[in-house]
Amino acid sequence: MSVIAVPAVASATDTTVTSSITGQIEGSDGSAFAAGTPVVVWSTPSQDVLAAAKVGDSFVNTPIATGVVGSSGSFSVPISDVSSLSKYASKDGVLNLEVRAADDTDVAPFALSRKIVTVEGTTALVDPSDLSNSNATTATTAQVAAANKPATIAATKVPKSAVKKSARVIAVASDELPVDPQDPSQDPTDGTGGEPLDPSQETPEPTSSTGPGGLGPNSPSSTQVCGTDYLQDFGSKKVIVGSSYAVAGNTTGSFTYSSGASSTIGVGFSYSGSKGSYSQSGTTSASSNASVGFGTRTGGYSYATYFKFGKYGDYCYPVGGKKNIDSYYAFKVRPSSYAGGGTVNNSTTPSATKCTDFGGGGLTISRSSNSANTWSSGASLDAAIGINLSSKTGYTSTAKLSYKNNGSTKKICGTNDYFANSQRSVTK
Repeated sequence: MSVIAVPAVASATDTTVTSSITGQIEGSDGSAFAAGTPVVVWSTPSQDVLAAAKVGDSFVNTPIATGVVGSSGSFSVPISDVSSLSKYASKDGVLNLEVRAADDTDVAPFALSRKIVTVEGTTALVDPSDLSNSNATTATTAQVAAANKPATIAATKVPKSAVKKSARVIAVASDELPVDPQDPSQDPTDGTGGEPLDPSQETPEPTSSTGPGGLGPNSPSSTQVCGTDYLQDFGSKKVIVGSSYAVAGNTTGSFTYSSGASSTIGVGFSYSGSKGSYSQSGTTSASSNASVGFGTRTGGYSYATYFKFGKYGDYCYPVGGKKNIDSYYAFKVRPSSYAGGGTVNNSTTPSATKCTDFGGGGLTISRSSNSANTWSSGASLDAAIGINLSSKTGYTSTAKLSYKNNGSTKKICGTNDYFANSQRSVTK
């Protein structure tokens, strides 16, 4: 496996916030990706588009920014004008993005979502799950900082044919978009000031994809037709969105998942598309347009609702040719829309040692700020693709956890921090 560490870094200017996706790429043998390897950030279809789509529909993936791997495997992809990306966003301002890179043996896709918001009069990108609800249009500098934390990407060693297909599309997209010459992490040399190193890739063919830099379906230089197909509807799948552990006597817990809540759900990637070949690489944001209240309960429970999932194939084929199964160079499974409904399941009480007093006599305490547990297998896709995907829902005004104590004073204890900032919490 190859690993990319990717933070999205934002720095404010007078009129906008210039964002970058920055990281380090390692090859499957532990060495760095070849210097000069293109790294491209793509805008992919928004939740609004995916929700309205039918099997057989095709979409355009748009390259929006590019960089190259430097001498030590580092890269930085600047996004100079955040506000210009609004045309790719859903109606609530959320962008579905992918980072893609390929060297001579490995391919590294990574999905992430960012929302376009206003922070102190400037435009910025934040993680949608850190906002109070999916309709929020402003954020704090702390929420911008939270979105800048690094993520770990696992790139997969795949057949040579898949590497070549992916590298061809990535390289051509990078040729059509500007690289920041002032960014030292984009210097494709060996670090001694010599000539750029050979990235060990075939000469790429032009592709077709609407977007900046003139790489479009009607471009006279295009020899490839490229896009994404909606291949299969997996229907609704259960996704864990919360939990409560009211195990002390006379205490109860409740969780509400309201319209406008946002969950972060894993994206599965494969280069064959067959069941058992998928691995998770990154996440995407999916928001609800309906509400579910999970009731008032004593004991340990996890709470789940349902999202629709689909299988999508990225393809390229020569102009004048025909699309076939060999045209696909990558496959992914991701949530497409909210389905609604809910289930409650028993959940083993976690260890929680960060405790404060929880007064009795009907006292109620609630969580409506951002920390939340990540469920590594929270999205139930195993039957469809061979693995489950992760899920996480931040505590917000639209995904609210509450405890009530009708007895004497008890303790409220957090798993990783005190109640106000804990991922999960337990009454004792």
